This record gives sequence, C-alpha cells and structure tokens, in this order.
Amino acid sequence: MEKNEARSGIVLIIIAVIFTLVTLILPFNKNIVFWISWLFGILAVGACAFALKSAFRGGVYGGEGARSKFYGFPIAKIGLIYMVAQLVLSLIFMAIGSMLPLYIPVVISLILLGMTAIGMIGADAVRDEVERQDIRLTTDTKCIQNLRSIVYPLAAQCSDSEASSALQKLADDFRYSDPVSSENTSDIEKDLTAQMSELQAAVIEGNASDIKELCGKIGITLTERNRLCKLGKKK
Repeated sequence: MEKNEARSGIVLIIIAVIFTLVTLILPFNKNIVFWISWLFGILAVGACAFALKSAFRGGVYGGEGARSKFYGFPIAKIGLIYMVAQLVLSLIFMAIGSMLPLYIPVVISLILLGMTAIGMIGADAVRDEVERQDIRLTTDTKCIQNLRSIVYPLAAQCSDSEASSALQKLADDFRYSDPVSSENTSDIEKDLTAQMSELQAAVIEGNASDIKELCGKIGITLTERNRLCKLGKKK
C-alpha cells in the first residue's frame, strides 16, 4: 500500500517539477499572468494527487480488490483529466500572457477547478451509494447462500436412493430460488434454518423416512418464501 502511494506521489512530483522547469526555461514573460497560471498548474497536480488518494481508498492502495478499484476509476479519471487540461491551459496562458488581461486565466482556471470539484464530489457520492448497495446485497443473500452450502452435499451423504433423490430435488429448488432476502422473508428464513438443522441431523442418523418428510416440508416452506420475495418486489 505504502509503495503504491509513494510511486504515485513521486510521479506527480516529477510532473510538477518538469512543468515548473519547462515554464522557467521557455522564454515566457514572467508577469502576473505567468505566475497565476503556474500556481493553477501546481494546484492541478495537487488536486490529481487528492483524487487518486480518494478514488482508490481500500482499492489500489488498500487492497480490497478489483471491485473497489472499479468504483474509484471515475474519480481518478476526473482528477487526471483536470490536471492535463489545466497544465495545457497554463502553458497557453503563459505563452500569450502579455496579451491577456489577468481576469481571463483566473476566471477560466477557477471555472475548470469548480467543475472538477463538483464532478469529483458527484462521482464520490455515486461510488459510496454503489458500495452501500453492494454491501447490502451481499448481506441480503447471506442466508440463502448459507442454506445452499448446507443442502448441496447432503444427497451424496445419503445411502437410500429415494431419500437421496429427495435431497437432490431440494438442492435444485434452493439453486433456483431467489437469493435476496428482505424484511418480509426474515421469519420464514428462520423456519428454513431450523428445518435445515433437523434435516442435517436426519441425514447423519441415516433416517430415510425423516429425510423425505423434511425435504417435503422444507420444499413447501421454500416455495412460500419465494412467493413472499415476489410480493415484495411488486411493492
């Protein structure tokens, strides 16, 4: 993490140094327009550093994976585009600085900075909402995912052919069930969890009749849960 941040920081420092040296070496008129343009150029480099830091919190820098990186790319892109645009504009303003009134580069640079700030704030808000929804979806699917992980291997643990077929059918029912839970399904999912515990015990004991009975009962409960899921989506 620290190495990636250090590399990014070094690259941006190099850009700032090269920009400064180029502007000092070129035969620009070192008037107030020149120094204001230089200041906005350096500010753009700093803003890009802030954008990269904000964009990849927990992603490139924090290591939460490709999903976090993907969510941060729009913020980073805005920062990079702003930096390049402002550096180019600064060089143009410096080149024609003797013919420009001071307010032109100031106003244009401020407008560009303001648009960048608004864009970064908006992109960050979208990223936060997407991450929140993603976390919520992961949480909402946890119950069914856990029940699936329990029911899938049970058929292979059962020696009775009829009971094994019932377990396989139940596993298929779970596979094609709506994975997203809601407030409407919380109570019935508690019933499913309890029934699944009973089914596990029956499989361990090798009680074929109980296995078939519990598979039928769980299948009915699962069907009712799926019906509640559909009703919740219609609302």
